[in-house]
Amino acid sequence: MNTKYQIYLLVVILFFNACSKGGADNTNTPNGKCTLSNSYVVGKWQFEKVEIKQNGVYIDQTSLIEPCQKDDYFLFSSNGTYTRIDAGLACTFQNVENGTWSIINGQVYSNGIYQTVTILNCNKSIREFTGKYGEQYRYTMNRLP
Repeated sequence: MNTKYQIYLLVVILFFNACSKGGADNTNTPNGKCTLSNSYVVGKWQFEKVEIKQNGVYIDQTSLIEPCQKDDYFLFSSNGTYTRIDAGLACTFQNVENGTWSIINGQVYSNGIYQTVTILNCNKSIREFTGKYGEQYRYTMNRLP
């Protein structure tokens, strides 16, 4: 599979399986720490970094994503749905993405794929998952105000 096709596939998979978690601050739980919960996922999230695993090492692929996609964000609703919002630069191609998400057995489940989520802080998380063809992805997302 050529690199350009892999990157396109990566972007499509990431956008169709986007989910994250976060809170506005560290006071959303009694112990002051954010945990994976529905309230953590709900809100606006944007990609910071996109990586694919090659030969056992994650390689940053963020620079290969179109600028008109980098400034978009995902709106996760409390009803278990999400929508990608085309913000900033408008893409010249169809850029509408919707999906569903839920938390199952401590993982985010979105459109048929389980994602392992590591909370870095209440406004940033890393998610890892395996794509439909065995490719492994890791991406970092930031909560927007």
